[in-house]
Amino acid sequence: MSWYYSAARSLVSGTVGLLTGWEVRGREYVPRTGSVILASNHVSFWDPPMVGAATSRELHFLAKSELLKTPVLGPLIASVNGIPIRRGMADLTGMSRELEALKRGDALLMFPEGTRIRGGELHPARPGIGMLAVHGDSRIVPCYISGSDRPRSWWLRR
Repeated sequence: MSWYYSAARSLVSGTVGLLTGWEVRGREYVPRTGSVILASNHVSFWDPPMVGAATSRELHFLAKSELLKTPVLGPLIASVNGIPIRRGMADLTGMSRELEALKRGDALLMFPEGTRIRGGELHPARPGIGMLAVHGDSRIVPCYISGSDRPRSWWLRR
């Protein structure tokens, strides 16, 4: 794990732990080595940093390309392994970057539904996750985030 990623992960994890009293279950199901895809629901912009902080491995994750073009947020996302992907089309460049990460034995965070889904219900997964798992010879570990869409209820341990 790079020192920068490790420091950012520790800062987020410690801050979130102190301010929210969050609970992480099932951390032991994420393999310590080898190619793996963490497949999570996505209800809030808090989800990528929360999953990254909850996982002991350095993650690579997809981010819509528009986010990486913003002045402050873009470089920050890129610095913690954000992979740009163009939405609404088959982005072969983004998919090849993801596949390269898996073939190196890295861990990849994906949101199979392809976007944030409000209301908490699960929608059908888009086909990219299955293709990446097969071509990257990767395991898929499902994860679920609850409550990140209601930050007022968990900030300051409410």
